[in-house]
Amino acid sequence: MASTTELLRYPTSSALGSDGELVLACAQDAAYFRGRLTHPRVAARSLLAVAAVARTRYYEPPGMVAARIRAADPVVTCAEERLRFESFSRCCGVHARFDVEQDGFTAESVRFGTTNVDVNPPMRAALAAVDDRSTLGLEVGDAGLTVRTDDAEAVERRVKLPERWVRGFAEVQVAAAGMVLRHELSRAAAVRFIRALPRSRSRGAPSWAVPAGDGLRIGRTPDDAAVCLPGPERLAEVRDLVSSVAGLRVYGPVPGGRRGVGTGAGSRPAEPSAWEFQVPGGRLTFTLSPQVERGFSGEGAILEALAFADDELAEDVARHLDASSSVDEARLGVELGRSRHDIRNALGELAAHGRVGYDLGSGAYFHREFPLGRELLAGQHPRLADARELVADG
Repeated sequence: MASTTELLRYPTSSALGSDGELVLACAQDAAYFRGRLTHPRVAARSLLAVAAVARTRYYEPPGMVAARIRAADPVVTCAEERLRFESFSRCCGVHARFDVEQDGFTAESVRFGTTNVDVNPPMRAALAAVDDRSTLGLEVGDAGLTVRTDDAEAVERRVKLPERWVRGFAEVQVAAAGMVLRHELSRAAAVRFIRALPRSRSRGAPSWAVPAGDGLRIGRTPDDAAVCLPGPERLAEVRDLVSSVAGLRVYGPVPGGRRGVGTGAGSRPAEPSAWEFQVPGGRLTFTLSPQVERGFSGEGAILEALAFADDELAEDVARHLDASSSVDEARLGVELGRSRHDIRNALGELAAHGRVGYDLGSGAYFHREFPLGRELLAGQHPRLADARELVADG
């Protein structure tokens, strides 16, 4: 009797989890998403914008020796309602995210999952050639990202996530969660704003976006309605999409939250801000650090949430996260019998592991999953470790 042998491929290795539970690998389809994007040219330009941010250093400290630009490493998160592509600039002062909404893709199969990949020259060339008549297919999985167009196929393998990005992901969600919608511009006003963005690097005091008619103008003196725009050139990647932008939402901290009503404009400190450009089938968002020379990875705002977080509650919250593109804080509070403040601190701890982010468009946290352990978290926040040691010593 003839025998046959079937070769099974496993997307991951079996491993012993942090709780001592053995997690066995399964021979299954490792794809998180397989399908097509319904607005190919816009999606391709948006993906290129996210990749371009990851290759760019918007600030170089004086005397810094020029380094070889590393390949871009966008992080891709798949959920039934949305695909997300995220990156940080090399200086970690700009966070870029392209959200593909449900009307922006047609899925053959989709399940929750997160990966991060290089976007190298062949893939960038394939995306750059896409136009409105093209077909743009994507496959995202444990192994990486595959882009298929009418004329090319480019494959990028999964790469190691830079530790500085993990800190950046934690900090940018703290900044975003403290913002509110400040201005909403029509298509015409958004296009005028994009075309007025300076091309040269800004110097000196931060710029501010100040209301002017039905739009915004860039100035140096803020009023109460102004939104900080430190380094307007950090929005440069949206220029390639100017013909497709349908509108702009601008987010910033709650007015007067730091300086109080009536404080003179000249004393207003620089603030983080977020710029959400609506495009067919999705949103392209740039979140900017308060100053060009400040990267999100060094802000330290996550320390408060970590200092008061309940580790057991954080694990309970993690077990209740699902494949949805939004985290329902109120539902979690009811299910776990805890206050919204406690739930937010727990989400802050999960964010420090890169397991959740914050989406200003929906006003809610969203689930993503990086395989990071507590030992890495402790190494990233030495101030927190030192403080806990001081408390332990009385």
